[in-house]
Formats: sequence, C-alpha cells, structure tokens
Amino acid sequence: MRVAPDCQGKGSGSALLLTLEASAMARGIRRLTLETAAIRPKTLAFYRKHAYVETGKGSYGSQPTIHFVRTSCLDVDTQTCRPIIGRG
Repeated sequence: MRVAPDCQGKGSGSALLLTLEASAMARGIRRLTLETAAIRPKTLAFYRKHAYVETGKGSYGSQPTIHFVRTSCLDVDTQTCRPIIGRG
C-alpha cells in the first residue's frame, strides 16, 4: 500500500487501511499479515500505530523486510462495516 507523498500525514493511509481491514473482517478474515521494507521507519511506525505486531524479518530480493500481523481487536461494527478498535 502506498500513499502519494502530498497526501501523507493527512489520514489517507489510515483511511485506506481501515477500509481494507473492514472489508477483510466482513468476509470473516481475522488474521491480517503484511510485509514492508525495513528501511522505512515512518511506515514501520504507521503499522505499529495501527496495532500490527512485528513477527519476523525477511527480504524481497536484496531488500530487507519486516513481517507484521494483526489478530487482536479485529471486530467490525455490523451497522457501518468499520473496524472496532480496542476490544479483545
């Protein structure tokens, strides 16, 4: 997932992530995993802020990566189909 540089820091990434999470949860998916470049500290902080936990390291070609997972607090409001954060 990428957000254009001029849209960064304005909530666009969070909105995209919440939409992806809600879509997954509405389909019964309760474990979300991702991999991102290890050299992007702002990206790593973004996922940690959204309750993703580092589970390991890897690589994409010669690029070091970090693996993340989110399994806790994955409840969805059935009225809005938006994630409910902070339960469980």
